[in-house]
Amino acid sequence: MIRPFSLKELTQATGGRLVGQDQVISRINTDTRQLVPGDLFVALTGPHFDGHDFVSVADAKGVRACVVSRHCHIASQIVVADTHLAFGQLGQANRRAFEGKVIALTGSAGKTTVKEMLAQMLSTQGQAAKTHHNLNNTIGVPMTLLAIEASDDFAVVEMGANAPGEIAFSSIMAEPDVAMLLNASEAHISGFTDLAGVRKAKCEIFKGLTAGKGAILNRDDAGYAGWLAVVQKIDCQVTDFSLSNPDAVLSAGPLVTNEQGCASCDVYVRNTIVGKLQLQVPGHHQVMNALAVLSVAEYLGLPFADCIGALNQFTGVPGRVSIKTGLNGSHVYDDTYNASPASVEAAVDLLANMEGNRILVLADMAELGTVSQQHHARLAAYAMKQLPDVRFFGPEYGAAAPEGAVYKNKSDLIDALLTDVKPGTRILIKGAHSMHMEEVVSALTVKEIA
Repeated sequence: MIRPFSLKELTQATGGRLVGQDQVISRINTDTRQLVPGDLFVALTGPHFDGHDFVSVADAKGVRACVVSRHCHIASQIVVADTHLAFGQLGQANRRAFEGKVIALTGSAGKTTVKEMLAQMLSTQGQAAKTHHNLNNTIGVPMTLLAIEASDDFAVVEMGANAPGEIAFSSIMAEPDVAMLLNASEAHISGFTDLAGVRKAKCEIFKGLTAGKGAILNRDDAGYAGWLAVVQKIDCQVTDFSLSNPDAVLSAGPLVTNEQGCASCDVYVRNTIVGKLQLQVPGHHQVMNALAVLSVAEYLGLPFADCIGALNQFTGVPGRVSIKTGLNGSHVYDDTYNASPASVEAAVDLLANMEGNRILVLADMAELGTVSQQHHARLAAYAMKQLPDVRFFGPEYGAAAPEGAVYKNKSDLIDALLTDVKPGTRILIKGAHSMHMEEVVSALTVKEIA
């Protein structure tokens, strides 16, 4: 936290009612397992839990007070109507005490990679706080805001959602100085009806912006025109980026790809070269991610030499197209963290643009609702057209792909891959997080000696 807060201040921030003695709080927590004496405990509730059941545990651990939605037996408490909303408001209170810059970002694909790229770039200019792991929902965002400290100069806040209204909540609490919308595709579509619903939900990231703040948009996304109209009504300063349109504020010169699939290119700002990207992460989509990050540098007026240098040193995020040393001299591309139609297509393109012996392993995507079968069938056909050796795992691809290319259990898939990998073979493995394809990656990679 930026500084200690009194219970009276936090009561005012949440619109609640203080019961008991005012005290000073320097740490706020929602998990009784992590409580230490002096904390403020927030009793969150959900479909399968009720934090009020643990107030006595929190009291026994020496907390100073609790935030509750019904009166509990503890000396000091802030009583509110909704503890979930109150937790967001507590994060907002800490954010309002922050004198640095808050950068919020969302998108259907690439959020975590861009978050990590952005934090690495900003760290060349000061201390950057960031969302940890994938804590990007309406609980994770307040956690991130509460973790901002006085020594930080920047805070990078990733925002995701499974339903309409969630990103709006996060953005309003974060009050970003810069809000970035990377893209919108049919990922996690089951909570949004259709692609139009996804685009509308992603656009909620601008709800926390005020006039004069920065909005960063992907000019190559089909939702661009609608998003631009929204931010223009707020009177934001718009910075856009594109791989294909030189009229964008940030664009890239011709892309050259090395044998590992990593791209290099010139970076243009308003048609003037400002530096050269030489990325260490594979895929043309990583150039788009880098342009998004450099759009923040452009808005904040940061030196491009430092910022591009930081991106050229970025080595990726585990499970997101990270390159590993495979058995028998092979190369394993670990893209197992998650999968959406857009990211699967990018993975196919990445491997198709490489030379030599290549194997693509695709496991089912998740949370696609009524369009799941359609997307699995389309991507199975697309992958097999682009690549000579594609292997599928999971019931969705099992119904869409030729029988001989489908593996019904993971051990058979692993055994077949172990037989077929040869020196120089490139194997890209991708699937939904729930498919646990990291097990396949582990079986195919050389184990590091501690």
